[in-house]
Amino acid sequence: MKKIIILVIGLVLLTFFSFDKVEKSRDNNLCDIINISPNNKINNFDLNHLFKIKKNKLLKIDNKIYPFLFDNKPSTFDAAYIISQFSVSKNRKALIILNYFAECDSEKKEIRLFIIENCKKVIADYQISYVDNEGTTYEVTSKLNIKNKLLKIKIDTSSEWSSENQPNIDTIFTECNLIKLSSIKLDTIHKKHSYYLKKISN
Repeated sequence: MKKIIILVIGLVLLTFFSFDKVEKSRDNNLCDIINISPNNKINNFDLNHLFKIKKNKLLKIDNKIYPFLFDNKPSTFDAAYIISQFSVSKNRKALIILNYFAECDSEKKEIRLFIIENCKKVIADYQISYVDNEGTTYEVTSKLNIKNKLLKIKIDTSSEWSSENQPNIDTIFTECNLIKLSSIKLDTIHKKHSYYLKKISN
């Protein structure tokens, strides 16, 4: 009986230390990514920057670390590359990633910003640069104010159909969100909606 009790206690302790090792490994993985990432020098994430950036000049994120950022295992089409990082606060870091993924049998790329707390977990992530103008307009651009820890995201979208009275004119709807990255709940401190008319080229 004593041998059984000792064996059970041993298994419990082994499970505990194994779990603790996994948790520490996870923490180290996220810290390691941040530590090897260059300091951010980009404030304007416009579409020109998205088009020009090349993955062959960036460090690829390992498939084992990928799920800690994206919360899923990468498919054969998924790949993420480190662009840069910056400090938001003492316990909060921002990691900027170039991400490739598949959509409707075509390769897409985007730039995402991850907010990481205490190296333990991603508490938020934002698409900060992306474009999809196949049929309709969907464009995302962003600006960073690192000094004040502010992120401004602008999203332009178009209607699915142009007006029958003006077939060469489309309405572009714009949404702007100003996010305070250093606030506890990552507050959106300002939001603005507007629209404008855009001439459609034949």
